[in-house]
Formats: sequence, structure tokens, C-alpha cells
Amino acid sequence: MAKKTNLKSVRISDEVLTYIENFEGNGFNQKFENLVLFCMREEKRKRIEIQNLDNLINLRYKKDRAIFDLQHEAALTIKQLISMQHDLEKLQKYMNIIRAPADPANPADN
Repeated sequence: MAKKTNLKSVRISDEVLTYIENFEGNGFNQKFENLVLFCMREEKRKRIEIQNLDNLINLRYKKDRAIFDLQHEAALTIKQLISMQHDLEKLQKYMNIIRAPADPANPADN
């Protein structure tokens, strides 16, 4: 542990004093230092955890956006295919008209 050269006096509430006194260590000074060191380590760990969660959220957002875009494109493609199907059905009707004999009574006119 580092050499303790700083002498400070603090005023704290009863709630904070109780919290410090319940922390591990021998005496107020050691408990206070242990609490601060613990908080420093936890802060670093929590910052890393938050960054990892932010990264996961961003990745999930990108995946969700890609799925939405894919669904949108699929819906457009389906609409285009249905339109093409209707166009082909119309063409088939025209082809049947063209192939029909000119005189239904005389099939040799094809």
C-alpha cells in the first residue's frame, strides 16, 4: 500500500459514516481508503461493462435495421413479382387470341 502522507479532515452525514464503518478494514481511515479503492476498481470495471453493453446494443440495432430493410425489399420484390404474374397472364390471353383460328368454323385458317 502506498505511503500515506495526506492528512485531511472531512465532515460527513450519519448515513455516510455508517456506510464507511460497515466496510471492511480496521479503523475509520482504513475502511474509508478501502471503500474508495473498491469504488475506483468498480468504476473502471463498470465503465468497461457499459462500453461492452453499448457495443452489443449498437450491433443489435444494426442487425434489426438490416432485418427491417430486408423485409422491406422482400415486400417490394413480392409486389413486383405479382405485377409480373399479372402481365404474363395478360400476355397469355393475347397469345391465345392470336393463336385462335380466324374462322372458328374453318380451323385450316391458322
